[in-house]
Amino acid sequence: AIYWLLIFLGAIAAVSGLVLDFPIFGQTRRDMELSNLVHAISALILICGFIFHIYIGLFGMEGALEGMVTGEVDETWAK
Repeated sequence: AIYWLLIFLGAIAAVSGLVLDFPIFGQTRRDMELSNLVHAISALILICGFIFHIYIGLFGMEGALEGMVTGEVDETWAK
């Protein structure tokens, strides 16, 4: 579920970013303001999602960080 949320929000951020980058296609000031708001909110949620993903990967599972550093985990953890 988190994967699809990040994919969806990434697409929204990309589209709203393109609207902000190319204001010559007839967008009104209201459209630009709305695009700026949507872009900021989606980026904020994306950043929180990435931080959550890093936290869960490093500290959420006991032994994960040690496995990343040393490359070795015990047999029960691997199962």
